[in-house]
Amino acid sequence: MKRILLVEDDEDLCMQLGKSLRKAGYEVKIAEDGYAALKFNPGDFDLLITDIYMPGLGGLELIMELRETCPDLKSIAISGGGMYKNMDVLKKADTVGASQVLEKPFVDADLIESINRLIGQ
Repeated sequence: MKRILLVEDDEDLCMQLGKSLRKAGYEVKIAEDGYAALKFNPGDFDLLITDIYMPGLGGLELIMELRETCPDLKSIAISGGGMYKNMDVLKKADTVGASQVLEKPFVDADLIESINRLIGQ
């Protein structure tokens, strides 16, 4: 079973995404921010899904950190643009090493399709 680390500070969205990913057949571990995500061993996962704007360590910094310690880890950056609806952050995520970016809101099927393309099932 493929393992996903889901990092999202919106508790409702996190629970909904976690449920959808488990239903799709993935094992999911959840972290509420980048610092909590770093407590896990990145080598234990096939994919990182991270929000960009979070308190503490944000998604861009998390992606950069994990690219150094686990360069083969695939990642999907997700964002609604934060308080200012700045979607340039997704372009930045692409340049720092995200394998895929998705703009919120998205439908679960689009996320599952992206995951399947990156790591299979």
